[in-house]
Parts: sequence; C-alpha cells; structure tokens
Amino acid sequence: MVALAGLVRARRGAGSALAVLARYQLASAALTAAACYHAYRTREQFYPATVYLTTSKVHVAVIGNQALAALLGFCAALKGILLGPLTDAEVERLMERLRDAVMETCLAMTIFREEFNIGFVALFVTLLFAKAFHWLLQDRVARMPAQADAAAAGVGVGGGGGAVRAFHTRTLALTVLLFAADTAMLEHCLRATLREGPSMLLLFGFEYLL
Repeated sequence: MVALAGLVRARRGAGSALAVLARYQLASAALTAAACYHAYRTREQFYPATVYLTTSKVHVAVIGNQALAALLGFCAALKGILLGPLTDAEVERLMERLRDAVMETCLAMTIFREEFNIGFVALFVTLLFAKAFHWLLQDRVARMPAQADAAAAGVGVGGGGGAVRAFHTRTLALTVLLFAADTAMLEHCLRATLREGPSMLLLFGFEYLL
C-alpha cells in the first residue's frame, strides 16, 4: 500500500520519485543477489540451494521484496507511457479507493484464512495494482468530454486534435491491456477452482470479473 502510494504520487518531483524507486530497485537486487550467493555458498549445489531459498522465511521475504520492486518498476513504466502525470484529484481518489479495497479484501480473507500463504499475498498485491489502473482509467475516460472541448476551444491542450488523438490512443491501449489481464486472471481462477474445488481463488476470480 505504501509502495503503491509512492508510485502514484510521482506528479510533483517526478525526478526525485524515480530516483527513489531506482535506489530501491538497486538495493533489492543487491539484497537478492547476496541471498542467492549465501544460499549457494552454504549448500554448494543448485538444487539444495533452491530448496533453501524457497523454504527459509528470510530468503522468501527477500525474494518477495524483489518481486515487488520489479512490479513497481513495471507499473511505473506503464503509468508513464499510458497515463502520464497524475492530477492531485486522481491521486486523492485513488488513495481513498485503495483504503476501502484493502479493508474489504481483509474482511473477505477471513473466509479463507487457513489458505493464507505467499501465493495469497502475491495475488492480493497484483489485484491492488490492477484495481489502481482500472480506477485511473475510469477517471481518464470521465475526462474525455472535457478534453475534447478544451482541444476544440484551443485551451489547455497543447497540439489540439493531435493531443486528443494521442490521449484516446493511450486510453484505448490501456483498456485493451487491462481487459487481456483480467481475462487471463479470471480464466486461471476458474480453471483452478474447477480442478481443485472452492478456494481463495474464488475471491480473486469475482474481483477480476467485476
């Protein structure tokens, strides 16, 4: 939640925000490399070292942190390409929605509390990022009429019609990307549920369906 908040607040001081993200990713990569080196030095073979990395709580936390750093980098790049800078209103609404989503999901988690594991955490974090992009896309779509009017009047939109076309193109690209991601995750949840029976994936399946 804190990491996602730092990501979306990259409107003011974007350079410093990207510098902080870069330092975090470098530190995470160095920590992961040190953990892998330690595992290999103490186990001396690939398979025992792999087992050690996936069973030690400390090493699992390090690898999870590395996965989060990679996800933050990917989402920062995606936001920069398809959304650009966020307005203060967008950031405020996003933070409010994220707080509500976290509370609702934590309450729903009590149904499947015996299945709480690293996989659940990974799915939960991925769902939060997906929801964030859906909400930002919803806000951008709501701005389309005002964007078109401003371009027609030549006010506030540099480049006129070209800027509006670029805005629509990026919005359409993000829509297609999110639809593909939602479809893939929903299919995964449905297949796993049909194969293994009801589980926590039902919760995530309904979230991606909505």
